[in-house]
Amino acid sequence: MIPHRLTMERITSFDEANEYFQSKLMPYFNGTFGYGYDWVVGYKRSVQSVFEPCTTGQIRTPLSVLCERVVNKGSSISLNKVYMALLDEKGKRITLPYHTKVTVAKLLDGLLFATTKNDRCYALEPIPERHAFSPEIDTEDMKPKKKAKRPKILASHPWSFEKQMKFRENDALMKKLEPCYKSRDEYRYA
Repeated sequence: MIPHRLTMERITSFDEANEYFQSKLMPYFNGTFGYGYDWVVGYKRSVQSVFEPCTTGQIRTPLSVLCERVVNKGSSISLNKVYMALLDEKGKRITLPYHTKVTVAKLLDGLLFATTKNDRCYALEPIPERHAFSPEIDTEDMKPKKKAKRPKILASHPWSFEKQMKFRENDALMKKLEPCYKSRDEYRYA
């Protein structure tokens, strides 16, 4: 409702929006919804204001955007196609185990934070380049393992390409000869 109202009133700046809220929207909103039920007396009574004053710090946290991410190899997370490093309170880059889930919070002023399930909070910093293994941070057991080569299937193996083609030829031949050796009661060759 608010963006539509601001467009209708042709309001384009924050100062005009604040003035509009104070002069028109808050009185309308308080008049419509500014009633509380008094359980002792048993009837509705008007409340001074539905809007409560709050500080900027109180607004920042509830209006943050939350999303869940998973730690990649190299102890980074991906957020909007940008890889981010996790920093502790001293500004030192930390490592978390591969596939650890973190919740990323983007505050109104653009700051990014990540929290883990044990309620540790980390700042996020963009990484210019992401590698699968970081020798400065990752330990030896976190190195990517080399993949084993698939063995080549021999031509004598039943699943080889040559054997499959030979089977298709034989199968086609048997289907052509089917009317010759099939009895009335049989539907397929034996």
